[in-house]
Amino acid sequence: MDNERKQGVEKYKNEGIHEIQITKIRDSYENLTMKLFKALDRDTGRLIRTQEDLLKILFHRRHSKKCYKASKNYQFQLEKLKFTVGYTDVKLEITSPEVTTLEYWCQGQDRCAVVYGATRFYLDKSCDEVSAVDLYFLLKHPLLRLPELEFAIEPYDLEYDHFPDISAIAIVGLLLMNKRSCQTHVKKLGYMFTRESMFMDKLSTFSLDTSVLAQMLIHLPSRYLHELSLRVWNDSELIAGDRELELIVSDLVERNKVMELQLDGLVLSRSAWKHAKVLNVEDRLMAKDWTKFLHFETVCVLNMDAKRILHAKNIFQQKDMLPGNGFTIQVGDDMNLLEIQNYLIAERINVRREENELSVSCLTNDDKKWIFFKIDNRKIVVTHRKKRRGEVEVYN
Repeated sequence: MDNERKQGVEKYKNEGIHEIQITKIRDSYENLTMKLFKALDRDTGRLIRTQEDLLKILFHRRHSKKCYKASKNYQFQLEKLKFTVGYTDVKLEITSPEVTTLEYWCQGQDRCAVVYGATRFYLDKSCDEVSAVDLYFLLKHPLLRLPELEFAIEPYDLEYDHFPDISAIAIVGLLLMNKRSCQTHVKKLGYMFTRESMFMDKLSTFSLDTSVLAQMLIHLPSRYLHELSLRVWNDSELIAGDRELELIVSDLVERNKVMELQLDGLVLSRSAWKHAKVLNVEDRLMAKDWTKFLHFETVCVLNMDAKRILHAKNIFQQKDMLPGNGFTIQVGDDMNLLEIQNYLIAERINVRREENELSVSCLTNDDKKWIFFKIDNRKIVVTHRKKRRGEVEVYN
């Protein structure tokens, strides 16, 4: 991708069959655009608050390098950007606070129909590139403080027998790696994976390639990112309609392979991951590896039954595996407290029932600290303290 293409500046092709010179057309558009930008400077002070003005800048920045350079001076007042990849299109949803959706429709390998509100035009580029560059343009202003950025994938479409192509998201990751750009301040980042690589290689360990997310985390200031929300694309209908994929799943189950998505070291090593406070993994296909979640203040999961609680307890009892005091597990589905109580008692664990809450206590494996669990229908709070001399059975 050359410099002009990366910046979103359009090239005009002269096929040699028109008498009007392409440069004159470009100059005309450039002059009109600079007048428009001058009026925007006067009316807005370069802080763009309306969708109408934002769309004007997105469109007119394309006419020349001069237009593009001028467009970079504007700051956009944004609440959320949602980038959604589909089988034949990409959508960029802009909330500020009203919602506008930009659409990019694939018309072939290097042809894209772009819809900006009431404006529709065509570009001789792939939809992946055009959509990714537009998102990058909105993200790169050094003063931007974005409450939420989300990357999503449209649900399965029966007309297709394969996973969606998520190249557009990968291009965004590459653009954010541009060393000349400033970091992007995002408070909440949502990201969706697929399990496609699982079905491409039966020997896969299913940690999956999370390099795109890792690239993005490098670009996000580590102490500004507060929450990560991670999801996995629902591939159940795709698998059910494909005999070969069903056989792969059956083989993996027989060999006791982990079917959930595991986060790899690339993501776990990023400073933004280490300093985020909230992790939302309310998805049955996201692995719940508590050894990787201990630094968070809150972890949101879809469900927790007695066996999962026992598994978490066993991890927290190990050396250097205690989460921070007040570590909270938010649970999407209601927990059965009676079932949990009976199961833990059968496992010889200290449990006490108090109205709609369970109090659970245990010692760390080195017998030096007490761990306390307060469990209600939708929440588990974990605290701990040093063991005092002579203590045998303690509840918080």
